[in-house]
Amino acid sequence: MMDTGKRGSINLEELRVGLQKLGQNIADADLRILMEAVSIFALVAENISFLRGKRIESVIPVEYRNEIHAKFAP
Repeated sequence: MMDTGKRGSINLEELRVGLQKLGQNIADADLRILMEAVSIFALVAENISFLRGKRIESVIPVEYRNEIHAKFAP
């Protein structure tokens, strides 16, 4: 519904437009916080899956992957 680019993830603009269609007008700063929180959750889920030997396709938006990895990688 929100992934208009059909990439398997959404960017900030797609999230904003999708939420506006649902009647939700959320400030950009809050949308960024939401995107980061979802990205962190996805990173944790991805790493747990990898450790179990069941690698899943990443749902982390490309623009956040390196930044999040740099912040939280051992």
